[in-house]
Amino acid sequence: FFVHANKAIDEAEVEQVRLQKAQDGIVLPNDLPTGGIVGVVRLVNCIGDDDLSRPQRFLDRLSGRKSLCGDQHEGICYRFILEDPRPLPFKRYRGQQKFFNVPDDLYGSDLGC
Repeated sequence: FFVHANKAIDEAEVEQVRLQKAQDGIVLPNDLPTGGIVGVVRLVNCIGDDDLSRPQRFLDRLSGRKSLCGDQHEGICYRFILEDPRPLPFKRYRGQQKFFNVPDDLYGSDLGC
């Protein structure tokens, strides 16, 4: 799956992540790319609320982090488990809600998959 960076970003959220990552010795660039493809990941699983432990569901609700929910269907929240993240050369590309198709030739042989 390609990773798309939204065109509009919340500067306050970016600053919060910047501070959290700085505690781990990670410095985020000041000019984060937006409005295009920035990387690729492998989708390895999809789990619903029923698959999560009860304490994890409680912590999710307490944290108020709606971003943990990848998608909802019939009231069940699903999370996507991703592995092998790799950066790609930035390519401007218009994003969409939910999953969307990207032309096969967008990266050509640069993808290396």
